[in-house]
Amino acid sequence: MDKYKVYDICIEVINKLSNGIISSYICPICGNLFDRNSIQSKRLTAEDVPPKSIGGRQMILTCKRCNNDLGSKLDSQIKNYQNFIKSVKTISTGKGHLTHKVKYQVNGYEANAICKMNNSKININFQKKINNPINITRINEFLESQTKSENNGFEFNISPNSRFHIRYFDIALLKNAYLIIFAKLGYTYIFHENYKIIRNQIINYDKKILKNFVIRLNNDYNGFNLFISKSPFKAILVQINNALVVLPTITSKNDLYAELSKYIEKKINFESDPLIWPKEIELENDYFVLKYLKNDEAILKLKAEAS
Repeated sequence: MDKYKVYDICIEVINKLSNGIISSYICPICGNLFDRNSIQSKRLTAEDVPPKSIGGRQMILTCKRCNNDLGSKLDSQIKNYQNFIKSVKTISTGKGHLTHKVKYQVNGYEANAICKMNNSKININFQKKINNPINITRINEFLESQTKSENNGFEFNISPNSRFHIRYFDIALLKNAYLIIFAKLGYTYIFHENYKIIRNQIINYDKKILKNFVIRLNNDYNGFNLFISKSPFKAILVQINNALVVLPTITSKNDLYAELSKYIEKKINFESDPLIWPKEIELENDYFVLKYLKNDEAILKLKAEAS
């Protein structure tokens, strides 16, 4: 991605939408302003949407603070989720390759370990620094005694030891869906009144502002899709692998998520039209609005009004 090209495309749109009031790049998350030198100083950074770990690509610019802070707190959970699912599948089926942290339990004794699996072959290396040495000794003694005994009917269990935070994972999905909408439709969409609550939840990820906004899909689909839902309610649906993030349209009712909560425990049959997933910055709604914008009209104003 050419960061300067993305910057210049956005600046041209921002300048026209603000009637010349704003001549700096607006971070789509925090709403702060950045000049062109911010790219060289790395105050503006290229953002992978969704994260590269699941096949995303660089499309937009966000400020370093938003990229780093939300990346470490939220986007990291997407990678942790992938590791968690891979661990569960490999351990439960005995098929595949895995090198991962696990909890190893033998007859009531538990220890943290590095598990290397090659299909059904398992190699366990205990991490001495973070384990009770007595547990490791008892496990090794027990395993050694079992190899010498004709009775090998002991119980053992291996479970993934991934650091996975489900709430942060959901907000990471929300953040990436929001940024996809920015890349696709632009500032006139994400700075609409209906999106204030979305941005507020992303920035304040440790608060429970939104309750239901992700629908789990019962499949193993890996990929990205974008839809406009017409029924049972108006919404934008952003599919990231087997999760569907529900976002408002600019004509959605303010109680979209209250409406969604009525369906969350049921199977929802959406009547929707597909949109093309963006591969680069598009700002479609911004360009549409500019066609009908009067010369003295300003859609984007100052940060306090925009964000």
